[in-house]
Amino acid sequence: MESRTESGRAPRHVFFYGTLLPRHAPAEIRPALDELRPLGAAVLRGARLYDLGEFPGAVADPSGPELRGQIFRLPPQPEGLLRRLDEYEGYDPGNDAESLFVRRARRVCLTGGRSVNAWVYFYNRSPGQAGVLANGSYRSRGSRRFACR
Repeated sequence: MESRTESGRAPRHVFFYGTLLPRHAPAEIRPALDELRPLGAAVLRGARLYDLGEFPGAVADPSGPELRGQIFRLPPQPEGLLRRLDEYEGYDPGNDAESLFVRRARRVCLTGGRSVNAWVYFYNRSPGQAGVLANGSYRSRGSRRFACR
């Protein structure tokens, strides 16, 4: 089941941290990503990022460090795009238990300090012995801090 924000509205943004980032996206999903408007770098607090081999996976963890990625604005009618992203991420909104990833609404901080509600895909399995990406970045960039309002 899709989660919504406290206001009851679905987020108008999506946060990517791994293979959906433009420079990492495989050819099969790139046309869908063209429908998004990039807003810039962002962080999500309360998640831990794991290196799962061919892709990373974020797991919600209140004590987790900042997860680094990018925020994008969804198109005015995002349903078709979200269905394509869900399919790519192995998410079935009617069956969380069997989904590889789940899509959840979370507050995400942009570089300027503004926060927005965004959809985030969380890994829906145990990461097992997978290594933690300690800097919270699939891109392995430096560790800039964000002040979130």
